[in-house]
Amino acid sequence: MKPPSRLADFLKPDPSTAVLEASDDGETLVLSRSSAQTPEEALLLAKKKRIRQLKKQIELLQQKLQRAKARLATVKEASSGSDTGRAMALSSARAQVMAYSTALSMAQTALFQAESGTLA
Repeated sequence: MKPPSRLADFLKPDPSTAVLEASDDGETLVLSRSSAQTPEEALLLAKKKRIRQLKKQIELLQQKLQRAKARLATVKEASSGSDTGRAMALSSARAQVMAYSTALSMAQTALFQAESGTLA
């Protein structure tokens, strides 16, 4: 018998023995292959879990965006020793607001698509 030459070969479970169950930790999407659920039920469960994850992510991004906007307002009101320093701080704060805003928009789009797919 030839030993596996790659580490990945050690990590692959034998398909005939692998039984994956749906995890409810809210962090992982695992489809169930047990006899208790049909593939359709497992897929629906994974979709619902994805929707819960996206809603949680959106909530966190909204909080981060709110803090970033507060930071931007603080930087705008603050007086700095130099115009260059103030411009750099403003640029950084604006970039952070833009990044969180974009991430939030993408997460909301993903949620819409996930919910649309579940309803179909």
